Amino acid sequence: MCYGIVKQAGGFIGAESREGAGTTFWIYPPLAVGEVVQEPAKLPDADPVEARRILLVEDEPAVAELARRALTMGGYSVTVAHRGDAALEMFAAEDFRPELLVSDVIMPGMRGTVLARKLRILDRSLRVIFVSGFPGPLEEEFSSIKLLLKPFRPIELLREVGEEFTCQPQSAIVDAPPPS
Repeated sequence: MCYGIVKQAGGFIGAESREGAGTTFWIYPPLAVGEVVQEPAKLPDADPVEARRILLVEDEPAVAELARRALTMGGYSVTVAHRGDAALEMFAAEDFRPELLVSDVIMPGMRGTVLARKLRILDRSLRVIFVSGFPGPLEEEFSSIKLLLKPFRPIELLREVGEEFTCQPQSAIVDAPPPS
């Protein structure tokens, strides 16, 4: 995960290991040039009538809490599951129908892509955003689904979610045959 984060930022990471002496890591972040100017983050306007419902599935508690707080501050109604099987159980409840699934790709027990496939069988209109700490392509059937790379800033998550709710419904998973 550290390697992916450093490489995504444009840096370099190296390691040297010697038996009996341990391991040394070198992390070289990219050189920052110029003056850093950060504009204040603007949260998307929430729908005052009814908050949009999001199912957030993330096995890392700290990441799940950060994402939950950001989405809640953005005006969304968020339900969190820490495993794919727990998310399936929640989804099976008749009174629980989220509009969007935000799921980690790599989780113990069930990959986020498998979870998305199963949930889209139950609700073909469910929108999906994947998050992952490992850059790389998803299976072909998910190529049109948004992938937000970790680490992400809360405002980036809010921007992706806001864009997802304003774009045309997804269809990549709907007509895809289940894997054999």
